[in-house]
Amino acid sequence: MILDDWSKTFIKFSAELRKLTPELQKYTMDDAETLLKAVQDRDSDLEKQEKKLRAAALAAYEAGMTGTKLADFLKDKDFADAKKLLDTSCKLLASELKLLDTHCDKCRASANKAYELAQAMAKAIAADKTKDKNLEREKVKKMREGLMAQFEELTNAYKLRYKVPPHLNVYEEQYDKFITHLIAKAMKKGKDPEKQLQVPVPLTDKKLGMMVKEADHLAAQVLANMTKNFALKDSKPTAAAPFLKKAEADVAKIRKISDEASALERKFKNEIAELKERLEILKQFKSIHETLEKSEKILEEGPPNAKAKAKDDKVG
Repeated sequence: MILDDWSKTFIKFSAELRKLTPELQKYTMDDAETLLKAVQDRDSDLEKQEKKLRAAALAAYEAGMTGTKLADFLKDKDFADAKKLLDTSCKLLASELKLLDTHCDKCRASANKAYELAQAMAKAIAADKTKDKNLEREKVKKMREGLMAQFEELTNAYKLRYKVPPHLNVYEEQYDKFITHLIAKAMKKGKDPEKQLQVPVPLTDKKLGMMVKEADHLAAQVLANMTKNFALKDSKPTAAAPFLKKAEADVAKIRKISDEASALERKFKNEIAELKERLEILKQFKSIHETLEKSEKILEEGPPNAKAKAKDDKVG
């Protein structure tokens, strides 16, 4: 390209970036983190309200409650007051999740627009085979670097949506069932308060514990294969390809384990809340989800401290 062509190209991309900039600045990582924090705080609030409602239900039953339905328990003032607070928290959670969903969707849409414009710039730069220095071309390169930085930030922002604990995504949908279950548990405890609740088989070390170990084992293989892939991808791409395929296959297996863990967490949410082993079980769920997140990042960006960079980030 000659200088005049690059001048026109620079003007064109500058105009497109100016048009896109307000949108890129409107939806930010800071706002996404704030919205996620609100949901996480709500989770803690719900836990406290649930605990109070359980205590009120048990107290009502032990005080002589003869009914077995929600309507019967609502005649008890302490139970009714506790449920009213939990009802409010449930509605607030739904509102906060909707705000986070909307923001993350906007971040994703903006990230895609930033990437498309950055790729158009990359294409124009790659098409220029001359080695002559050109001020406008360098300006376009810097413009693209800035866009890619915004793309990465917006991508990370919309991924925060996946950090919402799975049980919160179905909390409102399962709320009525949860209340029914809570009353049944209160009555069961009232009849036999010494009875120790047993950990459901799918949540024992023989099942959930093995899922954690399998996810960790697969994650180690992902790291090993991606390290080999990055070491060979530039000099021997043919030899590097099989390692990438192995890593992709292992990440798919970890994703399947994570999906299964999420399903178990949803299915046994009410039971987990009653167990003394609750914190350890939740810690295992979190471990599996974090293992998937780390492995996906390694698959996408390469192993930590890798010197090689993704091909899309190479220009000129």
